Amino acid sequence: MKQQAIAVAVATAFCGAARAQSNEELKATLDAALKTIQQLQARVQALEQQRPVAAAPQAAPASAAAGVAGAPVVSVATQAEAGTPNADKARVELYGQAMLDAMYDFKRMDPEWNATLRPSKIPVSCPGSAGCGKDGATVFSVRQSGLGLRAFIPTALGEIKTDLAFDLFGTDGTTSIHWLRAWAELGSFGIGQTDSNFMDIDVFPNTIDYWGPSGMVFVRNPQLRFTPYRKNAMTVAFSLEAPNSVLDTGKLTEVDPALGAGITGHNRLPDVVGSFRFDADWGHAKAAAIVRQVGYQNTSAADGRPSGTRTGYGINLTGALNVFGKDRLTWQLAAGRAIAT
Repeated sequence: MKQQAIAVAVATAFCGAARAQSNEELKATLDAALKTIQQLQARVQALEQQRPVAAAPQAAPASAAAGVAGAPVVSVATQAEAGTPNADKARVELYGQAMLDAMYDFKRMDPEWNATLRPSKIPVSCPGSAGCGKDGATVFSVRQSGLGLRAFIPTALGEIKTDLAFDLFGTDGTTSIHWLRAWAELGSFGIGQTDSNFMDIDVFPNTIDYWGPSGMVFVRNPQLRFTPYRKNAMTVAFSLEAPNSVLDTGKLTEVDPALGAGITGHNRLPDVVGSFRFDADWGHAKAAAIVRQVGYQNTSAADGRPSGTRTGYGINLTGALNVFGKDRLTWQLAAGRAIAT
C-alpha cells in the first residue's frame, strides 16, 4: 500500500512537470503568434497609408477631365514633409512644339542666322562681301522646335514651382540645344533664368518669324526676383538681372586692329528692374522700369584702359485689350538710354 502511494505520488509529480513544460511551450508559441500578428498589422497599416499615392495614376484621367493640369507625381519610396498642405497635389506638365520653317532666301543674309530674321545679320552688300555666298538659297529649319517641363511640388514652406525649357537655336549657329528657362519659385522669391522682369511676354504678337518683331523688348535673363505683392489682380515685382554690354567698335579695328580686338564689355553691377501689372476682364496693362550700368574695357592692356562706364535707364509700357473671342489688341511703348542688349 505504501509502495502504491509512493508510485501515485511520483506519477502525479511527473504529470505536473509535464503540464508545466507544456504550458511554457504553449506560452512561447502564443507569444510568437502574437508577434507575427503585430507585424502583419503594421504592414497592413503601411499599405493603407500608401494606397492614396498608389491610386493617383488611376485617378489622373478623372482629374484631367475636371480641368486639373499636369500628371500626378508618384513615388512610393518618399513621403511628404510633415505639415505639408495638399501633399498629394504634386504634379508635372510637359509642353513643347515640333515645327518646321521652309524658306527661300532671295537676298542672302548671314548664313548662321538664316533660320530667323535678325536685322543686324542682314548683309547690305551681300553677295559682294566674303563669307555670304550667292543669292538664292532654300532653308529648312527645325530650330524653333522646343520642349519644356514644369513641376509643382508642395512643401511645408509653400509650393515650389519649376520650369525647364529649351529650343534648338544654338548660339553657335547650329541646330543644338538653347536653354530658354531654368527657373524655380517659392513664395515671393524666384531664381534662375526666365523672361526678364522688364519685358511682357503676353504682348508677343502672332508673327511668321519665331523670334517675333525686331523692335520688341524681348530677353530671357538670369536673375533674382522678389514679388512682394500679388493679389487683387495686381502684381509688383523687383529683380536683379544679369547685365550685358554690347559694343560696336565701328572703324576702330581699321585704325588700330590690336586695340579694337581688345575692347570688350565690362559689367560691374547687375541691372535693377521694377514692374507693376494689373489684370482685368478686358485684358491687362504693365509698366516696367530699368536702371543699369554699361561699360567697356581694353583687355589687351594691363591696366584695362581705355575704359569707361555709362548709366542706362528705360521704361516699357505694355498692354493687351480683349476684343472678339480669342482676338486681342496688344501694344508696347519702350524708351530709354542704353537698354538694348
